[in-house]
Amino acid sequence: MFRNQKRRDGFTLIELLVVIAIIAILIALLVPAVQKVRAAAARTQCINNLKNIALGCHNYHDVNKFLPPGVIGPQPGTAFSFAAPHVGTLSLILPYIDQAPLYEKIVATNWIDFSVKTTSTNLWYSNATVRSLAATKLAVYRCPSDSFGESTPTLGIFITYFTWFNSATGANTLTGGYGAGAVLGTTNYVANAGMFGDYPRQPSYDQYRGPFYNRSKETLVKISDGTSNTILYGETLGGPNTGQRDFAVSWMGGACLPTLWGMPTPGNWYTFGSNHDGGVVNMAYCDGTVKSLRSSAVGTSGAGWDQWIYTSGIRDSRQINFSAIE
Repeated sequence: MFRNQKRRDGFTLIELLVVIAIIAILIALLVPAVQKVRAAAARTQCINNLKNIALGCHNYHDVNKFLPPGVIGPQPGTAFSFAAPHVGTLSLILPYIDQAPLYEKIVATNWIDFSVKTTSTNLWYSNATVRSLAATKLAVYRCPSDSFGESTPTLGIFITYFTWFNSATGANTLTGGYGAGAVLGTTNYVANAGMFGDYPRQPSYDQYRGPFYNRSKETLVKISDGTSNTILYGETLGGPNTGQRDFAVSWMGGACLPTLWGMPTPGNWYTFGSNHDGGVVNMAYCDGTVKSLRSSAVGTSGAGWDQWIYTSGIRDSRQINFSAIE
């Protein structure tokens, strides 16, 4: 005699635990892979941003026969003063990076004179309309790897950044009485001012000057070191790459950073730096290419720092060993 037996399908407890363990392992393997893909995508986008900025500078050069000034600050040879427009390169190249409507709105205020030779003393930040336009967030000026994003930093946003020899000064939105606390569009990209920045009183340092400084009008043909050897633009964070940010940089005012202080870890408000994995900092060169340098290789002194200084000068006639800093 045969009996009908019912068959029960399902997992035993042990089988279920094994499946859960396998899923956990797969997730543990997948998450780092996803993070690496995201980091690589952010780095690629950052490189594209720098290429667009370099292209904008080249297009400006084609039209005006010189690179845009690093900043339209005080009259050359005079002491630092806020009695100047203090607009930077990134505002000047707006028409050449598909932001002509925004540029025209700024021009239409009749407050800012973008001429390099202007005698205007109208600081851009002192005008409410210009200030509101400068609050526009432009993705092309932001590195997606900067996790701090457009958040408000502790000590404010730089409305101007002025460098000379081995000193730097600036005004930010928490000082100066220019409408403290205003929200501004920020940038992770700053111009290369060379070793000492703007220091015209010592001709011997002129060879280490970068392509951008106060009211500069450098031409590509005058970059005797070669456009493929000379930094045009690079990344900055405005402070350390972890925790609360001290400062941010407005794209309207921009910045011309000297290279004298190298790339310390953690970074500072007056140094180049980034949030990319491995301490990689992207640099656009004067020929439009982008190279990735390592902050740990550059440091603040030594052989790597020397190569960093040489690649920031436009006519120092030094051979550059890129393998030491890439």
